[in-house]
Parts: sequence; C-alpha cells; structure tokens
Amino acid sequence: MSLNSVQLYFKSMLNGISLPTAYTTNLQAFVAPPTINPNISIGAQCYIWGSESEHDRKTMGQRGQLANGSFRGGKYDIDVWVIWYQDLTAAAVDSEFPAVLDTVRVTIERSPDQVHGLLDTTTGYVSDLLAVGDHNKQSYGSWKAAAPQSTLVSVSGRLQCTVVEWYLM
Repeated sequence: MSLNSVQLYFKSMLNGISLPTAYTTNLQAFVAPPTINPNISIGAQCYIWGSESEHDRKTMGQRGQLANGSFRGGKYDIDVWVIWYQDLTAAAVDSEFPAVLDTVRVTIERSPDQVHGLLDTTTGYVSDLLAVGDHNKQSYGSWKAAAPQSTLVSVSGRLQCTVVEWYLM
C-alpha cells in the first residue's frame, strides 16, 4: 500500500466538509501544512499524516508464474490533526470544537469501508483498502491564545484512524 495514496484519500474525503458551527466555514484539509498565515481567521483546518504502520507478507507455495507471487497486507494509523480557531466571546464557545471533531470523525466512519483500486499516481502502486475508519482514537489539547491580549484562541485535536489493506505483489 502506498502511504501517499492513503493520505491523499483522507484529504479528498475531508476537504470542504461542512462544519456544525455558527461560522460559515468549511474544513480545509492538507497533507503538508501550508505556510502559517499571520492573519489568522476563525475556522478549522486539518492535517493528515501517517503515524505508525505494520506490514506483512503472505506467500503461497505454487509453481510456475505465481511462484514468486505473494499477497501483502498492512495496517496504517493515520493521524488527522484538527486545528480550530475561535473567538472566546462566541455564544457556543464550549461546544463548537467538540462538534467539529465529531463531524470529522463521523465523516471518516461513514466513508466506504472498502476502497478498491486506489492508485498512487507517484509510485504506480494500486491498493485495496479493506477497513477505513473502523477503529479510531480521539484526543484534544488545551486552548492557546492566538496572539497576546486577543480573544481569538486555537485548540487542536487528533483523530488516529486505522486503515487495513491487502495487495498482490
């Protein structure tokens, strides 16, 4: 499996989803973080990055053309870091960030469980994802002031999503 194609799959799944907030913003998803903008605005961004993985190979004792063939499997933990900027004077300050995290998690959980023929355009590898979002862990940190003497704050959360795949070598 290609870590690159899985990260890009998560980006395409999450980029632009509507968020249940008082602000009219959609989620912006990135693999590589963009340059930090000094003109911070209210809204959410997420960054997708591979974290841990396990891989194994299943061989078959056959003759002829398939003698060197094998199936490979892998399990990736993909980190989805969600950053939320909010004004502390907002009416729903206590509930908006948890609602944003829940929306991202539910979007991943509702993705197709199996994705076949996922092509990594960089390497040419083709993967079949057998489980996307079946197992997730979620955590989030504390509020941080976006600037001194500001009511604009940021908070970050992490969703760690397990992806399982098989492919023929």
